[in-house]
Amino acid sequence: MRRRHTVICREGWYYLLVFFFVAFSSVLRNVNLLMIVATIMLFAFIIGWRTAIRSLNGVSLRRKITASLTAGDLLEVNLQLQSKTPQNPFARAGSRCLEIDETIRHLAPKRQLPKKAAHLVCWYLPRGRTKQLTYRARLYERGIYRIGPTRIATGFPLGLIRHSRILDRGDRIAVFPRTGHLTPAFGKMFQQIQVGFGGHPLRQDRQTGDFHGLREWKEGDGRRLIHWKSTARRGTPLVREFEKQQQQQLNLLVDLGNRGDYPDEARCEEVIRFAATIVTDFCRRRDGVVRMAIAGRELSCGGGPCHPLLLSDLLTLLATAEPRSDDDDSNSLFREGMKYLFRPTERSRPTLILHPGSENLRELTLLADRSIGENQTIGPLRWIDTSNEMLWHFFDPTE
Repeated sequence: MRRRHTVICREGWYYLLVFFFVAFSSVLRNVNLLMIVATIMLFAFIIGWRTAIRSLNGVSLRRKITASLTAGDLLEVNLQLQSKTPQNPFARAGSRCLEIDETIRHLAPKRQLPKKAAHLVCWYLPRGRTKQLTYRARLYERGIYRIGPTRIATGFPLGLIRHSRILDRGDRIAVFPRTGHLTPAFGKMFQQIQVGFGGHPLRQDRQTGDFHGLREWKEGDGRRLIHWKSTARRGTPLVREFEKQQQQQLNLLVDLGNRGDYPDEARCEEVIRFAATIVTDFCRRRDGVVRMAIAGRELSCGGGPCHPLLLSDLLTLLATAEPRSDDDDSNSLFREGMKYLFRPTERSRPTLILHPGSENLRELTLLADRSIGENQTIGPLRWIDTSNEMLWHFFDPTE
């Protein structure tokens, strides 16, 4: 894509046709008045060409957008046009009739979605000043979008020649899947797997949680918890007591399977929305660790302690996920996802598997055991068949 481009408009070609006719007639008939008219027409054409080019010199653009939003939400794009003050005092005239064109393209996942176009007009931009322009768009499909590049053009003053420039390379924005609601049945199942998760208890000498009060020393308490000033006053050992932090942990394996595993194409999108609702609810309402693996066309993994940045990363992975083709092997990606979730350096966590198909929980457990090896054990495991009505038992897609 050329950064600068100058073309002669249709009106300009008509103008040149008349100019050549007048110039040829003046030479052929030796009419001085026609020669003067042809000279004036040529001078006006050159002035319009130079003015159009000079109008865009020193013009820059800044775009302000949110880094991410949810599918269906309103996107507001703020454009700030700025014109530099020229050093030449004879070039202080501002830019007029500026046309700004932007395109919004869907990059991932790969779909045949038409691009969106935004057309704005700035009637006058003084030299050394800025101008604010705003437009809004609504993106209904999840994925990664590119806004831009921005093309600015002008044909002022005569509209015979159109000069355009590319001001930037564009920005990318992530459109997250739209979330729904988790049903009470899902909350009950989640509590069951958390209760069944034994894990490793916190050490008694570790200062975690908020300060609760003082109590008498018991066998097994660490020396670092002793409050020495109170102990000296009372004459008996007193230790500080803290409220225990209830940290919850979860492994989420989202197996999108093949396109033929679902009764319709919209079911795969509902599965992705279900997974997005789970990680959103877990990261916003709980204090713990969540790890997620997505087995789609390729394996995507992420996780860590609950944090807004982690939620953004996980939703970005779900925004770009897509199911496999019918020729791809599903079990290989499933094994790789289990190996990521159950690494030998970490303890086992409760695991929730979203999988389309008729396999029972025992078969999936055996496949998971073969995936992680003999030296590593898995925690409580639950499986939801996303190809049948079991999905709606745990997930409500309405907003």
